[in-house]
Amino acid sequence: AERCPSSVQFSNFSLAPISKARASELPVAKPTQAPQDIAVCPGSFDLGGYGPVSLVPTGWHANGALFEVVGKGEMVPHMGSRAYFANTCTAGLYDHKQYLALNLLGKTLRFMVDVSGAGCGCNAALYLVSMQQNDKPSTCNDYYCDANHVCGVSCAEIDILEANMYAWHSTLHTALDHSGKGA
Repeated sequence: AERCPSSVQFSNFSLAPISKARASELPVAKPTQAPQDIAVCPGSFDLGGYGPVSLVPTGWHANGALFEVVGKGEMVPHMGSRAYFANTCTAGLYDHKQYLALNLLGKTLRFMVDVSGAGCGCNAALYLVSMQQNDKPSTCNDYYCDANHVCGVSCAEIDILEANMYAWHSTLHTALDHSGKGA
């Protein structure tokens, strides 16, 4: 029976005008190591076409980081983790004004992901939600919101990637369109 890997790897995020984006420019992702026991912000990376971006984890884990940045901007979310893009990360503090709100109009968002070890039942995900604009702390206390009301606050959601080694799914959701049916 297949099992979910302890992590998948995202890398080479960049933001570019549509006319300049080329998939052939993306380098090949490299394997990563397991996380170290730390109780700090997971790290930051350079978002090409934007600048430095910090990661804010869900929960400030005393037993170790569930999401890490390794190498030159390679992000490794470990099983069950979630992290948010931010302009800055202040360890132990959630501030919705620190979360990143990218203007993607007329641009492409490019990235690489290695889901080769994520089998059936595993879901590696990358999605956009309006956390900077959400002023409600939510039941998760980190201002998280999505179309499925996971932490008690609904907002529009763009699922760019929900994938494993067998399938890739992308969906647009309004704040109240939990199934992505557009109605």
